[in-house]
Amino acid sequence: ELGAALSGEESPPRPEVTTALSSYAAVLDAAHLARVGVDAYGSGGGADAVGTLHQPPVVAAVVTAVEAAATAAAGVAVDAGATTLGVDVREALVSLAFVAADIAIALCLRRVAALTGPRVPGAGGAVGVADAPRGEEGRGVWEAATLAMQERVSMPQLGAGRLARAVQAAWPDVVGAVVMLHPFAIVSCAARSTSVFGHVALALALRQAASGHRATSMAALAWATAALPQNAVALLPLVALLEHATNAKGAAWSRVRDRTVCAVYFAASLAALLVASREWAGSWGFVSASYVWSFRVVDLRPNIGVFWYLITEIFDRFKLYFLVVFNLHPLLYIVPLWIRLRGRPLALLACLVAMGTLLKPYPTVGDHAVCAALVLLVRGSVGRSSSVWLWVVLLTAFSLLMPVMWYLWLTTGAGNANFFYNQNMLFNIASAMLLLAPMGATLARDKAA
Repeated sequence: ELGAALSGEESPPRPEVTTALSSYAAVLDAAHLARVGVDAYGSGGGADAVGTLHQPPVVAAVVTAVEAAATAAAGVAVDAGATTLGVDVREALVSLAFVAADIAIALCLRRVAALTGPRVPGAGGAVGVADAPRGEEGRGVWEAATLAMQERVSMPQLGAGRLARAVQAAWPDVVGAVVMLHPFAIVSCAARSTSVFGHVALALALRQAASGHRATSMAALAWATAALPQNAVALLPLVALLEHATNAKGAAWSRVRDRTVCAVYFAASLAALLVASREWAGSWGFVSASYVWSFRVVDLRPNIGVFWYLITEIFDRFKLYFLVVFNLHPLLYIVPLWIRLRGRPLALLACLVAMGTLLKPYPTVGDHAVCAALVLLVRGSVGRSSSVWLWVVLLTAFSLLMPVMWYLWLTTGAGNANFFYNQNMLFNIASAMLLLAPMGATLARDKAA
């Protein structure tokens, strides 16, 4: 990740890695406009202009703070006469901030895997319940909950006996390693994709929910939603996760009360963030320039999603209809999935987040890497999936052929948009497989049970 920064160079933008909603350079341009008195959210041509800032203030504020801190630290180092060995200190510090964000995601998801996993006898210490709330009988609340959720049929195809126990004990480390070492996560970090800050908030919300901390979990989810509205679908699975983590066994009215408290925490935190965003941006123009702009799919530059191609091909009079269908389509599955998977909060979360990533207007490969880590939290998904190798082959083909098709289309002119879009289909098929993995594993576990 630090290679480009240490040489003072920045990775060139790629449609697979960054979009208008995750470009670090776009935020820097907006900060420059603000310094000269131009409102990047409203004065750069309105919400229809491609060149204005379209990232929410909660993301832009973090990026601006990182840039300011790195610039100040670099200035202090130069004033102190520190030897930099030809390294651009400011660039290196900014890159370190993005590496730290990836580490934070890995640590949060690793902790979730430990908290929600079954105890592993004879593995040199039990996995998972050290910091969880304690039940009436002194056992970790997850020990009882995961007997029904995971332990009975966990990872049946990965071996038995000592090997199975070793895999179970090391599984939290596997989840953390996927976050850190996934090729898509590495290239996103090198390109400084600002979507990582929304991923940090979502991972923190999940970690706090698994620990039973209601207020901080809902506050973190509100931040993730303010950074990317599609993250709001995580509200229901996090509420279910909190009920498991706190061992809620009260009457129906008590569960309704707890869920209402969660909704109030979430709504209040989100409202506070929107008000703070308005103060930071100076007006409410950011709502139209970021949230509404994203759903309207104004920027039709190629990316790895499906929206840009379909919106380009359809007639203008049908555009509004298809925008409504595309944007509301993921919402149709929330209630059915909640009814079927409410007792499996991790599987429900993985399904909803993967579906939001698959059907969002401006996805990136970094989103896919986070979804892969969330799927691994559903421990039976890998062992029961028969299509892991097909998923790997599809992503490998996508990674190798996407730059080639881009070059043939836009550089040499030997290809056309269909060349590039065919690789999009490979990526979206792989994303769909990632969505079906936790769902299929859960259904198989329930059937086996």
